[in-house]
Amino acid sequence: VYLRIICLRSGKVCLPRVKTSSPHFFLKLQHSSNADAIKTLPDQDLLEADMVLIPMCVKHHWTLNVIDYTRNTISYYDSIDGSGNAGSMERVLDFVRWYHLAKRRPLPSFALQKMDVSQQVGSSDCGVFLCQYAEAITRRGVIQFTQNQVLHARRLMAWEVLNMWIVPR
Repeated sequence: VYLRIICLRSGKVCLPRVKTSSPHFFLKLQHSSNADAIKTLPDQDLLEADMVLIPMCVKHHWTLNVIDYTRNTISYYDSIDGSGNAGSMERVLDFVRWYHLAKRRPLPSFALQKMDVSQQVGSSDCGVFLCQYAEAITRRGVIQFTQNQVLHARRLMAWEVLNMWIVPR
């Protein structure tokens, strides 16, 4: 829900246009075909976005891939170094190639980036980190979120979800 609220904010006041996938999208990419994965994105043309957020939950750990069409990058964000999901960028790139072909659009070259981001200490904080990474990325801000801010972020995000509005940072 939080990523969908970020999408509602997008495109306003010089913010990038953002779309998000469901967590089921990457599971389909992992275990099925591109055509099956695209079915989890009803009525979304990803090429209309500046950024596409792809949250992933692998082995009970949340991470994030971001396709940035304005910078031609696919970036990977992980709050636990070495969780082993960085290879997901290659699978996302394969999907992007297929998607451009299916839409008959030229494919720019993409750089793959494993981002150096703040790390979690708590064992159940990866979802908070993912949401905070996404919030900063989609406003082109700097990721300054740390473990010390988890409790405050949980409370703020609960308020933001209840009010369907992201507090400006």
